[in-house]
Amino acid sequence: MKREPDAGLFPAPGTLNQDRTDSFRRSASAKVANQRSAGVPPAWWRKRARRPHSLQGASLQLFGPRPRRAAFTLVEVVLAIGIAVFAVLGIFALTQGGLRTFRDSLNESVGVSIGQEMLSQYALADFKNIAGTPATTNYYDNRGQSVDSPTNGAAYRSVAEIIPAASLGLSTNNLVKLRIKITNPNQPFWSKTFVSFIARQGDDSP
Repeated sequence: MKREPDAGLFPAPGTLNQDRTDSFRRSASAKVANQRSAGVPPAWWRKRARRPHSLQGASLQLFGPRPRRAAFTLVEVVLAIGIAVFAVLGIFALTQGGLRTFRDSLNESVGVSIGQEMLSQYALADFKNIAGTPATTNYYDNRGQSVDSPTNGAAYRSVAEIIPAASLGLSTNNLVKLRIKITNPNQPFWSKTFVSFIARQGDDSP
């Protein structure tokens, strides 16, 4: 005959877990009641109180170890600045060279125009009117047009000098040397000189 188990020795399924849960709840409630009577704050308040204040967190971020970020070193920055300076200096030198070449070309063009005009004027003049005349000075603007005075927008100056044949070691009065020098007062290192000989024509009387 089969014997039934004793209910006092073997409790029903689920009864043991329920008893443990009830016992834990009773002990937790008793602990909380004792803490309240003793003036101790509950556990959730103590956890919140242990959190760092906003200022404390800022101080920790300020003085604590910072995360490493990718950045340029001092040597790389110095090298980059040096390369940029050399590049700028090279461009500046090329620009200055181009401007100087342009100014020289402009001076040559205007100087040739002024020189040819003056040579034509002296070649068509009467020989007796130019022989023995002192040096004459004329002024011109940027386009090579004649102006009255050096203060009236003058950019070029021409000095025409008549040199007699005797000064050249020649025993004749039928020949003179014409020398024209054109300068730019704004550019003292530039000048252009024209030299020509003018002879007495057959119809010119001495």
